Amino acid sequence: MAHRLYDISDLQPFIQRGCLLLTPNARLARRVKMEWDRSHSEAGAKVWEPLPVYPMERWLLQQWHAAVRGGELPPVLPLSKVQELQLWQQIILEQADDDAGLINPAGAAELASEARELLLRWEISLDAQGAGRALRSLFALEGDCQRFLCWQDDFERKLQQRGLCTTADCLRTLCHATTRAAKPDLVLLEVGELAPLLETCLQSQGSSVERFETGRADGDVCVHPFTDGRAEIKGVAAWAAAQQQKSPDESVAIVFNGTAGDRAALEYELRREFDCLGEHYASLPVNFSAGMPLSEVPVIRTALTLLELVEMPVPVAEVVRLFNSQFVALSDAESAAAQIFLRRLFEGGSERVDAGALRSFASNANSDKRLRFGDCLLAVSGLRQTREKMLPSSWIPLFNSVLDIWGWPGEAGLDSLEFQQVQRWYDTLDEFGALDLVCDPLSFQAALQLLRGACARKVSHPETADSAVQVLGPLEAAGLSFDQLWMIGMQRSAWPAAPRPNPLIPLSLQAQRGMPHATPEREWQYAHSLLEQFALGSAVLHASYSTQVDGVSEGVSALLEGIPQSTPVEVCAVPPDW
Repeated sequence: MAHRLYDISDLQPFIQRGCLLLTPNARLARRVKMEWDRSHSEAGAKVWEPLPVYPMERWLLQQWHAAVRGGELPPVLPLSKVQELQLWQQIILEQADDDAGLINPAGAAELASEARELLLRWEISLDAQGAGRALRSLFALEGDCQRFLCWQDDFERKLQQRGLCTTADCLRTLCHATTRAAKPDLVLLEVGELAPLLETCLQSQGSSVERFETGRADGDVCVHPFTDGRAEIKGVAAWAAAQQQKSPDESVAIVFNGTAGDRAALEYELRREFDCLGEHYASLPVNFSAGMPLSEVPVIRTALTLLELVEMPVPVAEVVRLFNSQFVALSDAESAAAQIFLRRLFEGGSERVDAGALRSFASNANSDKRLRFGDCLLAVSGLRQTREKMLPSSWIPLFNSVLDIWGWPGEAGLDSLEFQQVQRWYDTLDEFGALDLVCDPLSFQAALQLLRGACARKVSHPETADSAVQVLGPLEAAGLSFDQLWMIGMQRSAWPAAPRPNPLIPLSLQAQRGMPHATPEREWQYAHSLLEQFALGSAVLHASYSTQVDGVSEGVSALLEGIPQSTPVEVCAVPPDW
């Protein structure tokens, strides 16, 4: 049975007026659209008009593309995030000769990209000839901020010379587009605070802009302490399984904002509680919309390891993983020769091993017949192109050739989730090829590092059917309605989070303009707003926290102080077999 996570009955007045509905994220837009389609299907309709509901920024970018096609804006080429970061990194490296303290160009590129986007979205100009002159003097007072000014000036020049732009540039120019087409009435669904640039864009693209939030009553709030993070994850998984068994028609959400390791632990515990670790692995009644980095999912992690084997040392543990992987065609992976090979590998005593040593181990594992693993290593070593420097798009055929030699993604069929992840891999390769626009020829090692970074930034969100239990990130859950919602990790040190101001923008400017993550007050306001949304969107809101983190005593978040803490046996009875 599908679970209703949004009540569209209150939207009828806007729908009848022909308003265009905008949501803060794609998930909520999809949910509202599904409820619209279901209401017509249940009413016996055969055909109906699609509901005009879109993620807000995606719709604004569609308006920008339409304005460019209509000649209302000059034609420029938008950069993908990967292209933008590569251009920043090139600029930073070009200026690094005089910058002895720079040790992480990729990290600096991330910060510079974020800083420029913040400035654009908060409509702050650093134009040396205009209104930005006074602000530039403020940046000049701090070394990192002064350095960012030099990077930014070079970045702006390169964009202009090459006819390029970023997503934030698209939104900025959209505000000045002139169009004769009729503008729609815009209704913002469950949209919280907006950056000034988005406010300006919406006002320019709509004849009117209204905000709408579902009128809901506060639900009950329960706080549950656990001894540590492992006990908390186990307890939440046990509660979700018990809740689903007791009330299968209720919708349950677990709001999770932890690390990739914690996410894997939560998935394992949910599979254990729902008995989906063995032959029922594919029948887990849980929808994970909180995705993982593409580089961390098993089938893609295997591909990246195989490519590293071409000329880079890899951890011995990763070699063992390859012998156990279903995504590599090693027909003799369980043979006696393979066991001899792995034993000699560990006897070497090294944490990492290169391809030459692996070829030697594989060829000596059995005097009669070389391991398939050794044959693949030998075939890969004969690919001469690996010693050249080429543009990113020229490396793609070689990457594919290496993976073909290893038989990736395996001889067994892929399940639905793995198939989606492999498709995301090929999409990422296409984006990698588009880096020719901003890249010079690269060595194999530099190209592979760039590809790994692109995979790490791309999140794998599985497309699965609706389930009674949903695992979501905090922003994904905002605006949706659930019977039961459980927030994990509500200890004092984690919620609200500590401020994380961008080090390339003066802190005084970030605090004055109310930029995200700049001050404790800003983080408190953000966390309080989300908590209010969750309380309004659920009949019962559960919040749990660890009383100890890394051996240090913890308390519940200050936002939850004063709420009685309940510890029901069925929630906190955690078996000691982690």
